[in-house]
Amino acid sequence: MSAGKPLVSAIVVAENQRARTVACLQGLKDTADIPLEAILVDRSSSDGTVEAVRERFPIVKIVRRPADSSFGVAGNAGLALAEGRFVLLVDPSVTVGPGCVGKLADFLLTRPDMGATCPLLVDEEGELDLEARRAFPTPARHVGAATGLDRVFPNSRFGASRLGGGAEAHEIDAGSSACLLVRRAAVDRVGFLDSDYGQEGADLDLCYRLKAGGWKIYFVPQAHAVRTPLNLPKTEVRSELWARHRSLWTFHHKHYAANLSAFPNGVVWLANWARWLYEIVRLELSAQAAAFQQREADARSSQPHEREPQPQPLAPPTAEPPAQAGHEPVASGAQAVAPDRAPEQSQSPPRSGRRRAGPTVEGGAAPLLTGPAKPTGRPTGEQSHLHEGARTGGSPAPQNREEPVPGAPEFKPADEAWPEGRPPAEDLPAGR
Repeated sequence: MSAGKPLVSAIVVAENQRARTVACLQGLKDTADIPLEAILVDRSSSDGTVEAVRERFPIVKIVRRPADSSFGVAGNAGLALAEGRFVLLVDPSVTVGPGCVGKLADFLLTRPDMGATCPLLVDEEGELDLEARRAFPTPARHVGAATGLDRVFPNSRFGASRLGGGAEAHEIDAGSSACLLVRRAAVDRVGFLDSDYGQEGADLDLCYRLKAGGWKIYFVPQAHAVRTPLNLPKTEVRSELWARHRSLWTFHHKHYAANLSAFPNGVVWLANWARWLYEIVRLELSAQAAAFQQREADARSSQPHEREPQPQPLAPPTAEPPAQAGHEPVASGAQAVAPDRAPEQSQSPPRSGRRRAGPTVEGGAAPLLTGPAKPTGRPTGEQSHLHEGARTGGSPAPQNREEPVPGAPEFKPADEAWPEGRPPAEDLPAGR
């Protein structure tokens, strides 16, 4: 910024953006390689924006306007104080890069048919800002944006109106008032900013009138600027969406509606506000999803952290006692059989229609499987094994206790069946 005759007059329209406004003006001062003046149009800021600018940049011109002033009204107030050959519209959220303003001015100086130029806009992470270059919102593009045809057929007349960036300088329909350098002679012919628009759309209307007046608008990617997005609350985002779609309808009504009949105009009106409704619903859903995730995170952080169970050390395996002399080790899961009561191996009786009598015991006793005869005494170990083998059809297996037979009397213990405590000698098996 210089005190002599300026080549460029930079107009900054701000409202309660002290830090951003100071950073924007500092960027203009540090990177300006041409004579430049700065004009601040403040819309009744209450955060000390004007005081901070006066303290840091005493040479800056300051104009005050009411808070409800539209962007067009505020910009025209700044234009009234501009003395430069070119007028730079710059938003407080934009920091121009090194030599940005000089490169834009060089294009206007070398091309007298140019009415305006705009730089490449990126965010803090280097992503392209889609407002860097735009196409006019024609009726077909209104329908394409509302129906999704702009994404299906991007190169058709339904294609997107926001084109992003590019590698070489080329002619475009419109730039963005975030950073737009305009020739003052062209502004004097077609007018500057239309006050009929609110906070959106006045820059688009200016570019349309420049093109209609025979001036060209160029996108210059060699000049770049960084735009810091605003973290607006949901209510302000709603207001911004309303202002944007209202300005789109105002633009259509001023420049296209007179050449269309009632039906196409109605389709454009419906498409425009259907798109607005879609964006409002998407905003509400995203806000609810973010609130739900925040509640889940708060609930997890408020719960006490439970200790994870620590693994218990395994007990060392116990050593098996050594086998005694004369005894073989018993396999795991098998039942131990006393040597003096080892059962005899027998084969399963063959199946036939006629039941075969089971083996008999010594002394002419009745067969074991001929019927439910009453036991005459306590069964011996051999009789128990033979009875089990004949019942299951396999080899007799030793059992600790025989299952009771339904309807049969229970065996009495030895001390109850025989008062003397021992059965008669004739009931004992041989060899006992």
